[in-house]
Amino acid sequence: MPFLALVIGLLLGAALAGLALARRRAPAEPAGIPAVLERCAMGAVLIRDRKVVWANARCAGLLGADAESLAGVDTRGWHQDDAAFEQFGRVIEGFAEPGSAFRGEVRLRRVDGSPFWAYLVGGPVAPGRPEQGVLWFLEDVSDRVEAQMDLSEVLSLNQKLIAASPMGIMLYRDADGACVLTNEAAARILNGSPGEILKQNFRRLKSWKESGLREAADRALATGADQTVEAHFTSSFGKEVWIVAHLVPFTSRGERLLLLLGDDVSEKIEATRALRASEEKYRVVVETLNEGLALVDSSGALTFCNQRLAEMGGYAPGEMLGRHYSAFVPEAHLPFLTAKAILQQPAASETFEVGLRRRDGSDLDARVSLASVHDAQGAISALAILVTDISIRKRVERERERLMAELEQKNKELETLLYVASHDLRSPLVNIQGFSQRLARSLEELRKAQEGAGSLEAFAEAARPHLQERMPSSLEFIRASGIRMDAIINGLLTLSRAGRMVLRTGPLDMNAVLASCSKTLAYQFESAEGALQVEDLPPCRADSAQATQIVSNLLDNAVKYRHGDRPLRVRVSGRVAGESCEYCVEDNGVGISGEHQERIWEIFQRLDPQGPVPGEGLGLTLVRRMAERNGGRVRVESTPGEGSRFFLELPRG
Repeated sequence: MPFLALVIGLLLGAALAGLALARRRAPAEPAGIPAVLERCAMGAVLIRDRKVVWANARCAGLLGADAESLAGVDTRGWHQDDAAFEQFGRVIEGFAEPGSAFRGEVRLRRVDGSPFWAYLVGGPVAPGRPEQGVLWFLEDVSDRVEAQMDLSEVLSLNQKLIAASPMGIMLYRDADGACVLTNEAAARILNGSPGEILKQNFRRLKSWKESGLREAADRALATGADQTVEAHFTSSFGKEVWIVAHLVPFTSRGERLLLLLGDDVSEKIEATRALRASEEKYRVVVETLNEGLALVDSSGALTFCNQRLAEMGGYAPGEMLGRHYSAFVPEAHLPFLTAKAILQQPAASETFEVGLRRRDGSDLDARVSLASVHDAQGAISALAILVTDISIRKRVERERERLMAELEQKNKELETLLYVASHDLRSPLVNIQGFSQRLARSLEELRKAQEGAGSLEAFAEAARPHLQERMPSSLEFIRASGIRMDAIINGLLTLSRAGRMVLRTGPLDMNAVLASCSKTLAYQFESAEGALQVEDLPPCRADSAQATQIVSNLLDNAVKYRHGDRPLRVRVSGRVAGESCEYCVEDNGVGISGEHQERIWEIFQRLDPQGPVPGEGLGLTLVRRMAERNGGRVRVESTPGEGSRFFLELPRG
């Protein structure tokens, strides 16, 4: 622009001199315009009373017209509006003095109405004589002016952005480390003022060196690559702060500069630390719970489980994640959960009991509590499942039920014992008493016969009925009653010992037990022309002696009550049924009618007391007593004339 103004000024001076000469020759005639103005590469125009007197071709071209058509045109139309025209007129009034000239950029309008920026240099043709007009030189400088305006707008916008930015901005020189620019956000982050920050030198700041900012800045300037670093330091104004600093090196007008963009993340770091501390606290709480904890998503897959839950199932935590919850629930309990639709509706701290399937296939008694987990918008994001191991409680409950059943059985047995004492023992005792009195009467009659007999022959005749009939018969009844009483007393003692015997429970190979029993009963089976078939049996947990007695009694019972019209066949099988092992002793004997299937377990009860099968009716009573003492039970299924199946359940080994 200074060069352009100089050129236009020289042309203006020459033109004014030429016009002055022309006036002396032919005043007020445009023909006196110097030829240099006609050929001038810049627009030139002579104006009197704000009307065009003459314009060269360049000026006409700038205005979008031809030179002849401009003659007499009012220059008012060259301006944007009347207000702009009047304003321009007031401005140039101050340049009417001798030696003065106007220089400036003016927004004009072409003939077709399109605007452009013109650089004008002009002055009066004759100072002090405005009627002679004004000579203007103009050049289209629209591109330069608009570029300057855009640059000004950009610079203004950048200044506003820097000032309004929530991120701290600081600019440093590489040459001396001085800060040459900063904003209010940087001052706020560091707890200083912009003026104080501008006095700082990043190469001398202790906080930069100790936090690693200095090293990152040197690396950025040395390599020309941007650097990002998270720094924790105390500013020179006493504020402890965490910032994420972006260091950007660049060159401007040959000078190396370093731009620092800093974001205060102190609150974020503290919040993260607090969150981590909270998460750690709750992680410790969750992992030290005595209950299992799991989170299940909307599809039913486990997204979290704690160590305790994994231990309950015999898994590692990672082995359970991603699997559907149904993989850890016994099939028998799945319909219950399906009916509850636990994933299709909100759960409000619902609690129920259900089984948990372990890795080894066994079931664990558990109490499950459900609660819905909601996200920030209140929607259900997961289902929390709290699992409590209640297997011990369940075992206690089962043991209590077993003891109650055993107590009930003992009470029943006591009633039976009372009955035995009042009836079964009383009957032989009455016989003994009655026949003892009969013996006494026979002895009394013999004594009287001895005293009254006159001879030995007479006494022998009187004693014969007593010695040959009455007294032997009485003695036989007394002996039989004694045997009966002895059998009853021995049976009671046996039953009592079975209830008081110390159990030594442990893993028991039932195949070995059957092998031992089959050898013991081999003669009986051979005599009965019977066959014993034993399948592979699962191991159980029981007292070896009592389990052997149970099996022996059941096999002996099958031999005793075999059917006379067919060979005896006995089959022993077994299977695992949950936490128990079930064994079956099946025969093809005489069978048991329905009304007697409960009585056979009672003491001294026999199907046919007067039948050919010997015994006191204690075998099956002992079987039930021993099975229950070992935590099991026994039952019978039978069809008269076809055979019986005795089922023995014992705890799984």
